[in-house]
Amino acid sequence: MTTTEAKTKGHQYVARFIKQDKTSRLIRFRTDVVSEGDGKLAYSPTEKGLKLVWDSDARGWRMINVYTVYELTIKGKTYLNDNAKQQLINL
Repeated sequence: MTTTEAKTKGHQYVARFIKQDKTSRLIRFRTDVVSEGDGKLAYSPTEKGLKLVWDSDARGWRMINVYTVYELTIKGKTYLNDNAKQQLINL
């Protein structure tokens, strides 16, 4: 997957990833939503391998650990990350 493929404005993505508590999670999200808040965090999500996204189902902001995403669907095409999936299998 290229960066261009991942930056599809207005598109909803679906990801499966391993949360910090070692459970698996499916999330439907968007990356093009703009917050009305001040947008200041006490840390840099990028430095911790996190991506701030808008959870379409919960209608709120969530963080996704980009290193533990094992399945990502963009425009109906699914991409698999076998390295992250192996982490889930080993739990």
